[in-house]
Amino acid sequence: MNQNLQTAYALAYILEKKYNAMIANIKQSNDNFYVDFQCKRKFNTNDLLSLEKEIKRLSKSNPKIVFCLKDKKGLAKVKNKYLKYWANNTSKTKINCLKIDNSLFIFVGNKIISFKHINFLTLTNVSGAYWLDSAKNEQLQRISGYAFQNKNEFNAHQKLLKEIAERDHRKIGQELELFTFSNLAGQGLPMWLPNGVTIKNEVENYIHDVLIQQDYNFTQTPVLGSVDLYKTSGHWFHYRKNMFPSFKIENEELVLRPMTCPHHMLIYKSKPRTYHDLPFRLAEHAILHRYEASGALLGLERVRGMQLVDTHVIITNDQILNEVLHCFNTISICLKTFGIKIHSIDLSLHDPKDKEKFFDNEKLWKAAESELEKCCKKLNFKYRKMVGEAAFYGPKIDFQIKTALGHIITISTIQLDFLLPARFELVYRDANNKVKTPILIHGGIIGTFERFMSILLEQTKGVLPLWLAPIQVILIPVDEKKHLKHCKKIANDLKKQWIRVKIDDSDERLGKKIRNAQIKKIPYQIVVGDAEIKSNSISYREYGKQVVNKLAFKAFINKLVKQIDEKK
Repeated sequence: MNQNLQTAYALAYILEKKYNAMIANIKQSNDNFYVDFQCKRKFNTNDLLSLEKEIKRLSKSNPKIVFCLKDKKGLAKVKNKYLKYWANNTSKTKINCLKIDNSLFIFVGNKIISFKHINFLTLTNVSGAYWLDSAKNEQLQRISGYAFQNKNEFNAHQKLLKEIAERDHRKIGQELELFTFSNLAGQGLPMWLPNGVTIKNEVENYIHDVLIQQDYNFTQTPVLGSVDLYKTSGHWFHYRKNMFPSFKIENEELVLRPMTCPHHMLIYKSKPRTYHDLPFRLAEHAILHRYEASGALLGLERVRGMQLVDTHVIITNDQILNEVLHCFNTISICLKTFGIKIHSIDLSLHDPKDKEKFFDNEKLWKAAESELEKCCKKLNFKYRKMVGEAAFYGPKIDFQIKTALGHIITISTIQLDFLLPARFELVYRDANNKVKTPILIHGGIIGTFERFMSILLEQTKGVLPLWLAPIQVILIPVDEKKHLKHCKKIANDLKKQWIRVKIDDSDERLGKKIRNAQIKKIPYQIVVGDAEIKSNSISYREYGKQVVNKLAFKAFINKLVKQIDEKK
């Protein structure tokens, strides 16, 4: 029997019977469950333990559960407006229900025989949830949890949740002091702290160097665009709900840009082009703003203000395969360096029935989708076709990541676009001096810095390689009065080699300083005492290791410089 299903209905029954709650929704999976409800009583995490005890008491009392088929018209008379909604939004005339005392619930799933089999459970969270997941509707309360009949399964799940918590990028970001948010600044607008900026700069510099090696040319365009620009591109008609409101100044109507492709089209158009200019590759570290519903915001994974490593390549028709391969090769180089593991690959296609989301030209869609699928097959990708997940202007290959919270999100993308070059009237002259319309490839090499950082922190648990670590070396004097001066000398010598170093001159005891360095996941901890000063050597310990190593100072610097250069 499904423990989560039984426990969810037991919780719903208690909330309705004891607290006069109006049950809105009951959901369960193999891993967890939640109950959404409306209630005058406001629950918080302090109430969870007492609710768990009430569920266990209910399990012992084992009230009688009656399964029945209710007429749809009869359910229209019940007081619970949410139950009425579910009854009205089904095509069935008879609806499966279960009745516990005077409490009636619509039931979906295998029959629950009794509550007596509820053995191991935990209520994990109290949160808010909009009715039907829409911010336009009223906010409900949600209590979540999980349950297992077998103690070993219960313990294994708790271990898994602990692992997930350790990988949560929000927790890691707070511990390592990388970023913060404030509603006073604005929801979904991350503020990078000094440590976070250090990592971000290292990533940006690396990606910049790779793209230069891959023959991209960097540009810089404004964070604003005119409404007319986005009407020309089509974003105003197909993407407007994801854009911030426009504002008028003098004779212009402007909007914060959600992407750079319209600006890059104008750069291409700034002078006449011939086939000699193609492929025409542009790249930009672009600041973008996209509107996300407040309920969808999640740490750095989903934000409203972001920076994207955005690339666009304008090509001829016979260059499609080579350029898709070139873009994929660039993505592969970058993800391999960071050790990012791809979960799956999707070929995202349009939905021909959705004329609002996608531009209406089936001929162009078929051509673009056919070409991109050929590329997937040529590259031997194992991919899923995802109808309705394309960009409004063209199909795309999405490289997906599974997060610690179990979300499947896109990290890198290759998009094929026949539309924008035509809308902007881009042209080039071919070898026969004939005017042709080019094709556009949008390349998201690592996605946004924000989402990339969330993935990087989760996959590494915050244990970053030396070249990315915000503090690479920490110096810990045994006796501040005797050894601080020598620590400063070592620090200056390390800084000359562009090694990021910090001295812990706090009043804490030596053991506490070493523990603090471990908590901050600093790659190298150097303890400086009389012996180190006398021998001009370095006694160091690497993060996560107990062994203390000793090296001559020059050899230690060479070791670090080599490790940084090799991106390890």
